[in-house]
Amino acid sequence: MSRSVADHERPAWVARHILPHEAALRAWLRGAFPGCDTDDLVQESYCRIASVTDLAAIDDPRRYLFQTARNLALSDVRRAKIVRIEAVGSTADLEDALADDRSPERITAGRALLARVEALMDRLPERARRIVWLRRIEGLSQREIAAKLGVTETVVENDVARSLRIVMAGLSEDDRAALRPNGGRRGRA
Repeated sequence: MSRSVADHERPAWVARHILPHEAALRAWLRGAFPGCDTDDLVQESYCRIASVTDLAAIDDPRRYLFQTARNLALSDVRRAKIVRIEAVGSTADLEDALADDRSPERITAGRALLARVEALMDRLPERARRIVWLRRIEGLSQREIAAKLGVTETVVENDVARSLRIVMAGLSEDDRAALRPNGGRRGRA
């Protein structure tokens, strides 16, 4: 891809270059990482790709999607092997390590970002809002949501992906960076 992808073209780019590979990605993840939550890995992969500043720089979208999902799965596996929190030296050490995350500035910025995301979510169709709520807040699987709402799993997948594209398209690059798991800071995969 030689030309850059404009913000308003991002959802179409993702739909054209990423979404067609979802079934293959899910099948591969189930085989390669049977202990991981495939739904979460796929959705987190979408979030990571949606936060990429220059989509046009991705030469092979399928490979990029699979590599992103692989890295996330490996992170999950590593996290599962990390020592329990009781092994940390002292509570004071842990408090010091977390102090930056609780600064008044970060709390205020987080609340403002949450308000922007909520405003974007309010624009979604009712079913899509409900599906996102059940998935992200209540933690239901796609299968459980489909059964609860009387729709297919494909409808659930499509609504979540579409909702994510809409919300991410409505956010600034700084907002998207803040939504990354490391708070937009570089150095963490």
